[in-house]
Amino acid sequence: MHHRTAADYEKLDREMDYEEKSLPAKMIVMWVGGLLAGLLMVMGLMYLLLGVPKAVPRPDMVTNRKMLMPALQNNPRKDLKVFKKEQAELLTTYGWVDKSQGIVRLPIDVAMDLAIQRGMFSSEGKK
Repeated sequence: MHHRTAADYEKLDREMDYEEKSLPAKMIVMWVGGLLAGLLMVMGLMYLLLGVPKAVPRPDMVTNRKMLMPALQNNPRKDLKVFKKEQAELLTTYGWVDKSQGIVRLPIDVAMDLAIQRGMFSSEGKK
């Protein structure tokens, strides 16, 4: 097994082809200056296109604006009560789902009785 000596490492250092200099400071300064100049140009272009943003919107924009999202509920308890009543009605009454295709809605207890009669919940039922 051959062990390298200090002389071997010095010879390797002389033979290696690598750049000993770092980037010149002038190049770094020019790169940073170009980056800042580009940033200022983009900001200037945005100022020309969009103008200065106003902190306070015009009053007509506030009073006449259309809601993009639903407004908050004025009476959430009443809304929940109405929703539950509508859902209970759907679960307990007959009605048309799609009259043109002959699809009806059955009360849930009738639908469950029919499913049991037809063996849908048994292990031998249709799958």
